[in-house]
Amino acid sequence: MVRQKYAKKMLGLVDEGYIILNVDQSWLNMMDFRHRKWVVKGQRNSLAFKQVKPRLSVLAAIDTQGSVYMALTMSITDSDVLCLFLKELFAKIELERPDYRQNTVLLVDGAPYHRSDETHNFLCNTGVKTVMGGPYGYQAAPIEGFFALLKNSNMNPEFVSTHKK
Repeated sequence: MVRQKYAKKMLGLVDEGYIILNVDQSWLNMMDFRHRKWVVKGQRNSLAFKQVKPRLSVLAAIDTQGSVYMALTMSITDSDVLCLFLKELFAKIELERPDYRQNTVLLVDGAPYHRSDETHNFLCNTGVKTVMGGPYGYQAAPIEGFFALLKNSNMNPEFVSTHKK
């Protein structure tokens, strides 16, 4: 029932002309997420994993106009990291669309750092409308499709070394 209410709310916002900006985080702990491949009969049908150490955190946003914004960190995402990402994201969007606060709705999924007092206060101070997605609503979150597409390839075909410096 909650997911249905959420879907109705989101469709109504889109119908009213709002731009939905979906923000979330994912991990990159390997560079090649393809687990299977086509092979000649008799060969092994698995790919070796290219581990990334330390693993990277991808903070990303995608909107209903097709714009994508990303940041990579080597830190665990918490309220501080999310608010820093949102601060820089909103500054970038303001350069592109100075009136973005009037027609943009931020969609988040309810992770603990999305619901924290710090994030809530930050978002209240920015004046950006926010919607919390329904529980377990991965199919309704465009950013999840973006992460799936991102991880559907070899992101490091030249095998460039990844490490802290």
